[in-house]
Amino acid sequence: MSPLAREIMAVACEVFDITEEQFLSRRKTEHIAEARWCCWLILREVGNQPFIEIGHEFGRYDHGTVIHGCRRLRELIPINAAVRTRFEAIKKILLSKDTFWLKVRQQVEEKLEVKA
Repeated sequence: MSPLAREIMAVACEVFDITEEQFLSRRKTEHIAEARWCCWLILREVGNQPFIEIGHEFGRYDHGTVIHGCRRLRELIPINAAVRTRFEAIKKILLSKDTFWLKVRQQVEEKLEVKA
């Protein structure tokens, strides 16, 4: 797992009050799934990662599962205050951390080096 994905997961676990073991498990409880979806959507939006890479980062989910999770979260955010609050809390914590932005920058630079 990349340092960026690991940092996002750690914050999501803190906000959702779950362990990393629970997060990485194959459990499909709504609470745990929502934590994963938040991470996936943040990686997609901030890290601009392809769905297939996001799936591999978090335990070999296929790209269709990641697409579904991101879509589902985007549907829930405008209509569910609790979902919106948790998602915004994760983003707020991450955006306040300098280390988060360093990891985003490193990931982007690594992608640029691979393409060159």
